[in-house]
Amino acid sequence: MIDPKAIGQELAAAVKAQLAPLTARIADLEKRLAEAEAKPSSVDVVNALIDRGGNLVLTMSDGEVKDLGPVVGKDGEPGQDGRDGFSLEDFDASLMEDGRTVLLSFAGKGIDYKVELGFPSMIYRGVFQDGHKYERGDTVTWGGSLWHCDDATAEKPGDGSKAWTLCAKKGRDGKDGTVKEAKPSQPVRVGVPARAE
Repeated sequence: MIDPKAIGQELAAAVKAQLAPLTARIADLEKRLAEAEAKPSSVDVVNALIDRGGNLVLTMSDGEVKDLGPVVGKDGEPGQDGRDGFSLEDFDASLMEDGRTVLLSFAGKGIDYKVELGFPSMIYRGVFQDGHKYERGDTVTWGGSLWHCDDATAEKPGDGSKAWTLCAKKGRDGKDGTVKEAKPSQPVRVGVPARAE
């Protein structure tokens, strides 16, 4: 015979086992919600300034003032010769022989410093010459066309070279012309109209 009380207990135990993970998850969510409600609402910065001492001072939306410490460094020591730095007397700029490199020179008391700045600007180098090395930005004439050098090379333009790009393609030859003797033209007389009096 079936005992209804035993079936009820087994059924209750099975439901409880099935609901246990859900019950634990609900308890965890309730705990996290209580913690979030206990925390203060977010606070924003409403003002920031650097005080006379070089410290960053923030004023928060809840009225709290926070001194974050120094953000402005102290002045450095003066230079050994008492000067602040370079002057135009110490500086020179000149264009180098390649036509695209600028040499910046800084020279003065105990100072001698040079910097080269290269610019791949287009410079026409004439008709292509075998054995000559061309730099990026050089342009040459070859086979009646104008070519631009994309990478340093001594290769001839065209013929599948990836170092050159065709800039202006050679046009078709025109028809042979004929020379005719020019006839002198008749002079044109320009008259000045008479003035009405």
